[in-house]
Parts: sequence; structure tokens; C-alpha cells
Amino acid sequence: MLGKRLANLAELVDSPNASIKELSSALGFGENYTRALLSELLTKGLITRSDSGLYTVQLAKLEEITRLLESKLEKTGNEHGS
Repeated sequence: MLGKRLANLAELVDSPNASIKELSSALGFGENYTRALLSELLTKGLITRSDSGLYTVQLAKLEEITRLLESKLEKTGNEHGS
């Protein structure tokens, strides 16, 4: 999501928004797991969700987003024996 937002700011893509399917594919996670992660980010105000179900990262919260995702990825890696 962040990459897409930055690409939008650089005028490389038309929209900063991403769908569940797009995010799941990019992350290599199932859609249900991706939804759970996004739900947590939404609750914390780190991302927004449009009426059409597309997600956008809040650049002002970048540092907080990075810490949260790193923590989640470390936990996921440890659960899978990485």
C-alpha cells in the first residue's frame, strides 16, 4: 500500500488505493489474514478504507505503520519457523 501511495505521488500510477486481493497477492498472505491486518491498521487510524473497499496508507503515520508491520512480520516468521 505504501509503495502504491508513493508511486501515485510520483505520478507512476493513477491511484494510491489498493484492494484486498491486490494486497494479499503482494504480501503473499491469504485474503482473510490480510483483512485481519488491515482491520487492525484501520482501528489505529494508520490507513483509510473507501466506500468501495479500497485501502490507502496515511503517510503522516508512516513510522508507526512500519513498527507495527515489522512486529507482525517477526511474529509470523517465528510462528512459521523462520
